[in-house]
Amino acid sequence: MKESVKNKRQTRVHIGGWVSPKPAQEVGGEDFCTVAQYKLMKESGIRTAYAIYERSAVDVDGKNANERALACAEKAGMQFYVWDTKVRDLMLEGDETAVKEYLKKYTKFKSFKGVLMKDEPTKEDLVWCKKIVDVWDKYLPDKDCFMNLFPEHVLKEDCKLAQDDTFEDDYLNAFMAMNVKRLSYDLYPLMYDDDGKPTIQKHYLHNLELCAEVAKKKGVPLWTFIQSMSFTRWHRRPDESALRWQIMSGFAYGVKGIQHFCYWPPTEDKLLTVNDAFLNPQGEPTDIYFTAQKIHKEIETFEKEFVTYDYEGVMPILGDGAKENAFYETLNCPLKSHALIRSVSATQDTLLGVLKNEKGKNAFFLANFADPILQLSSEVKLCLNGVEKIKVSQNGKTRRIKAKDGMFTFVLGAGDGAFIQIIK
Repeated sequence: MKESVKNKRQTRVHIGGWVSPKPAQEVGGEDFCTVAQYKLMKESGIRTAYAIYERSAVDVDGKNANERALACAEKAGMQFYVWDTKVRDLMLEGDETAVKEYLKKYTKFKSFKGVLMKDEPTKEDLVWCKKIVDVWDKYLPDKDCFMNLFPEHVLKEDCKLAQDDTFEDDYLNAFMAMNVKRLSYDLYPLMYDDDGKPTIQKHYLHNLELCAEVAKKKGVPLWTFIQSMSFTRWHRRPDESALRWQIMSGFAYGVKGIQHFCYWPPTEDKLLTVNDAFLNPQGEPTDIYFTAQKIHKEIETFEKEFVTYDYEGVMPILGDGAKENAFYETLNCPLKSHALIRSVSATQDTLLGVLKNEKGKNAFFLANFADPILQLSSEVKLCLNGVEKIKVSQNGKTRRIKAKDGMFTFVLGAGDGAFIQIIK
């Protein structure tokens, strides 16, 4: 039987960029929706752009803003998520002829990946979201109906949950009860505390574990957002190790999609107080652009094999001399042991992700979980039962290593990670 589109396995890591090159918002305004800008976006390693300004942009050349973006993305070899609320409205009205006719302007483009249907839906929104999901395959079976959820720590008022509701039961599981293709959520962990000191959002690891477990149960991939800029007074600007730390800790939990917030700085929003993102407001690359580009190229060296494995569990390792880790204390189901793991130690707090493919073969992903601002390396010693040789992908290089006295040793820089496959 042919594999259904809804359950089709990814062939590479999804790398997306929130806020596509900004189109002119008014007649005579500066227009960054150009082939050159989309080529610049692709060169960063981002493969899919997300429409934001296109939903309200003025047509500057007689074309719908989404169509203009799709045309540019196609010429650049990228994909694009359309944001068009009329698609939602027509699907809810149920006039099949009208829906199919309206969608023709988008489906003619090879760059059309799907529709950004709803970002951070409330519990009330899930009612109409389910109606859309139920009819989606009737119209666009090979395209995405993209929805992205709130993280667990948001206020109940934001999700519009009742006092007796719980995030997991009445929001997350309600969403997963739909026939969805994936689970995506956003949580931005790089913070300042009330005294202006750098810190990490305390729910970060718990939310990652919770969503990884729910996605595993549903049998769908997990995508997460990456904090790739500073915004508000609370969220700090990431350096290379902070970007790596987010991406690599996600990979330890089997994350198959990384989505940068943001590619283009949403500078019109006064609440965000954004300085820059991948680009500055003039459309010029920043250091974040080049740092992310470097990491994306490294991902290319192992992603085709990595996405064939799914999350099984994560063993949180305390660094030498450490008695506790506040993030580890928030976990509900950390791995205590595994048949293949005889022993493991690390000089800094480190995550050991255990992965498994459809044939039942295991792989591992190590992630240095020490706060990246400390710039600490972690030396990890891993002893595996019955394993003599492994293949390790790290920092863009892949090498084969034989065990020494039954032990494998790795050195992970600040925020760094390593994908480990068993050869024999």
